Amino acid sequence: MKICPKCHSEYVDSLNYCQKCGTPLIDKAAADPAWSNTETSSAEPVILKKKLSLAKKMLLAVLGLTLVLVIVYDYLGSLTSYLRVETTQLVATKTGGEISVGVDCDGLFWTVAECPEWLSTSHGEGKIHISAGANATGKMRKGQIVLESGKHQAAIAVVQTGVASYLQPQQQQLHFPRKGGRLTLKVNTDGGEWQVQYPSYLKANKVDENTLDLSVEENRGTVHEDYLLLTEDNVRAVVKVSQGGICKSCQGKGQMVCPFCSGVSSGYFVCYRCGGTGILRCSACRGAGIID
Repeated sequence: MKICPKCHSEYVDSLNYCQKCGTPLIDKAAADPAWSNTETSSAEPVILKKKLSLAKKMLLAVLGLTLVLVIVYDYLGSLTSYLRVETTQLVATKTGGEISVGVDCDGLFWTVAECPEWLSTSHGEGKIHISAGANATGKMRKGQIVLESGKHQAAIAVVQTGVASYLQPQQQQLHFPRKGGRLTLKVNTDGGEWQVQYPSYLKANKVDENTLDLSVEENRGTVHEDYLLLTEDNVRAVVKVSQGGICKSCQGKGQMVCPFCSGVSSGYFVCYRCGGTGILRCSACRGAGIID
């Protein structure tokens, strides 16, 4: 069988030309694969071309939108004539914290262009809020925050200490009654990781970086007189602590041997302090034997 390559009409092998269009005939067996390949190869480029055309259009649209946004951003930024901050230097303590700094700008907006990784920022209502975490490096950290609006910039230098520089208890002396009780010690410091050493009869609980709770049970022995030792890095503080109990001077008797005559009275001499009795009232407990 033969076939017309133009109109695809089929003829017997004895004919050489198409009776419809006059096109020379070719063998059908040789024509089928060729026509099949021709159809496939002609369809795929069309689809691929359409896909490439769509991707190109989308890319151009994205580039165009980006360009427009850049132009608008630059234009809005060009409206700024000044950008100022309330302070240009900040010092953060070892434990960190948060502070707000006022920002004065006549532009439509301002952004944070630069910020150290150990700081975090947020802003709103003409202020920038700066937060610093605890500095556990043991060294001072330095950095700066840069604000930007158009071609104007404003910088805030930030320093964070790595060690405590002072440790100041609000009370230098604490006294507990003999029956026991609870007291709170407030501590002013630019650190916060301070440690405390205390006598065994005390119970101490560090509530936070500025507060220490202390408690004692009833004291059935002699008066307690000891110290609290607070330390952090290279600074320390001492607080005197005491608790009422049995008088150490008279051991609870309320009286003591007269120190002037040593408790011995002579017939030729009568001690003017003890009147010859050789005994005086204990001055430490005033004769009570107990100091509360």
